[in-house]
Amino acid sequence: WIVSGVSVGFELSAVRIVPFFYSPNWREGVTESLEWRTSISQSRSGQEQRQRIRSKPRRAWSYSIQIHGDRARAVFFDVTGFQNRVFGVPIWADRSELTAEASSGASVLQVRTSNKGFAVGGVLFVRSGDTIETHEVDVITGTTLSIKKPTTATFPVGAEVYPGAVAKLPQSASARRITDDLMQASIEFQAIPQDTDPWLPSSSPATLDGFEVIDRRPNWAAPIGITFEYEADEIDYLSGISLRAPSREYPSSMFRMRYMINGRADMSAFRAMLGRLAGRHTAAWVNIHSSDFSVIGTVVSGGTGASFADNHSDLINPARHPVAVAFRTRSNGTVVNRLSSLTVNGDQIDAQFTAAFPVQIQQSDLIMASFCPLCRLAADRVSIRWLTNELAECELAFRMVSR
Repeated sequence: WIVSGVSVGFELSAVRIVPFFYSPNWREGVTESLEWRTSISQSRSGQEQRQRIRSKPRRAWSYSIQIHGDRARAVFFDVTGFQNRVFGVPIWADRSELTAEASSGASVLQVRTSNKGFAVGGVLFVRSGDTIETHEVDVITGTTLSIKKPTTATFPVGAEVYPGAVAKLPQSASARRITDDLMQASIEFQAIPQDTDPWLPSSSPATLDGFEVIDRRPNWAAPIGITFEYEADEIDYLSGISLRAPSREYPSSMFRMRYMINGRADMSAFRAMLGRLAGRHTAAWVNIHSSDFSVIGTVVSGGTGASFADNHSDLINPARHPVAVAFRTRSNGTVVNRLSSLTVNGDQIDAQFTAAFPVQIQQSDLIMASFCPLCRLAADRVSIRWLTNELAECELAFRMVSR
């Protein structure tokens, strides 16, 4: 515009999103992925220098949909006309509900926010029947959400409220027409990076020698996978002669364990742990939860020693690789202590630990003594499979490290 001979202008900027409000097929669950980036430099001795590249993980969701009728036609045209842009995707597993009616023109929503994925500046969706509204969170206070624009419709008590993500589909997406009126599709959305990730809460974990102790029990419905790896360079001259030289000084074992996560508070604690590990970046003591050591006699309170049956555990070298032992007891929970040395004594192994035991551990009170090595995650990408909005499972692979 020209005002009194002066050129005057202004700029408008916004992100237009189309809500992708097609519910997942919960028989197959919803898989949420968190992906960090870590640069790792490793010496021949096995020592690692790990550098965190990405400060916050990228989030992605994959699930299947099965829809028919008008909704099948709607999703077809939504993707056809908007596939190269960004959608507003409900975080289906974080569903909450209005605890009080939100009248038309309301700017405050009464909703349960504890252990949900709502974030200031983030997107939320309110749905009642076929009425859906998209809003932006302004303030979160206890059980209330203030939104930046008032509601248009009136939403009753029990109306669904979902935190949302601004996300994009991959460049190539596919679907299947089962009949002329029924469509199936496998959907994967990659979230646009956000400054706030409320699902990585901070908390103070139990530590041993400065490293977190992960004592969560695996779901034995799935076996613990163990991979023994020893990196070596080999030259085969194809004449019956070969040369083999280890490229590192000790094996690097890997443990794959599946965990069940039950309830929102448990999920909050689990994700806090994932946030501290930050993919492959941070090491922690990991309790393998198997009976690896056969304890002889009583472990004395205030002492630093214990004896094990000679099951070749003397081959473990605590000076070469940090190893702890987790003593799971009936009366005092799990006591974790780091090994400092192992000595063969006849048909038993005498172990020395770096710290005094805080309690006495008797044979009758001991459930198991488990191998508890220092590990990091084997991959920067972690996938959580939501079975319901309260129950989920996650498989983690841990790789042994020197520090």
